[in-house]
Amino acid sequence: MQSYFLGDRDNIQETGVRVDMSKYRKKLADMPKSKRYPTLIQMLKVSSPEQRKEIVAFIDQLYDEHIFLLKQGDIETYMGIHEKGVEETIEFYHHEFSRWIKDPAFAEKRKELENIFTHIFG
Repeated sequence: MQSYFLGDRDNIQETGVRVDMSKYRKKLADMPKSKRYPTLIQMLKVSSPEQRKEIVAFIDQLYDEHIFLLKQGDIETYMGIHEKGVEETIEFYHHEFSRWIKDPAFAEKRKELENIFTHIFG
């Protein structure tokens, strides 16, 4: 039986990706947890574009092993949800999904999710 793994920032170091967080830690410390990973991604884009390219290339290689890590944050960031939890996710799907699916602000994130689903479901 085939299995697949979909993860986010919580899983990134488990796969061998190493990011030196020391220079970012102070800037991220006062932020809500839901904002830290997307902010780190933006900081890497600006201050360490080569390192970010390496991380993205490594994540892309993991697709062959059926490991899919979100490149731009956690799933809540992709959906525009500000709080983690089952209730918030249900609320999103009942009341926000139809808006989200058309919102150009989430186009890049939707495309990444579509790419992952295409790898999984063919």
